[in-house]
Amino acid sequence: MKLPLKTYQRQFALQRMAFGFNLLSPEVAEALRRACLACAENQKKETGAIDFLCGLYLHFQNDLATHFTGDFGAVVSRNFPIHRFGQEGLAPKNMLDGMTQENPSDLATSFFYSVNLSDELLRLLWLSANWQAQWARRLLLWT
Repeated sequence: MKLPLKTYQRQFALQRMAFGFNLLSPEVAEALRRACLACAENQKKETGAIDFLCGLYLHFQNDLATHFTGDFGAVVSRNFPIHRFGQEGLAPKNMLDGMTQENPSDLATSFFYSVNLSDELLRLLWLSANWQAQWARRLLLWT
């Protein structure tokens, strides 16, 4: 049984992932932002591992589909009833709706959404980032 992360552990991991420590590749970080936005738009309290996989599918639809059998699109639709593929999935729907209005002064200049990652997702991202760093160090030692 996994123990829940303590507050300082969660804060440390989030800060290291979010503020330029290069723990996540740019593509994975963008897929994580996409998953967090989809969770916020679907009124989910936190982003879990399944949500992150769905965010990866929204971001890398064709690339990810080749590695899974079955209907991954149906899983995404069931998990995120409100979702968008492509560049539209990186911005909140109300911001996209504001861009279609005739009066540009009505367009919001900023937006926010809650980023609350589950303990299992934090562990997954942290362990994968640490594994990648250790592998890179070993590779440098061999060359």
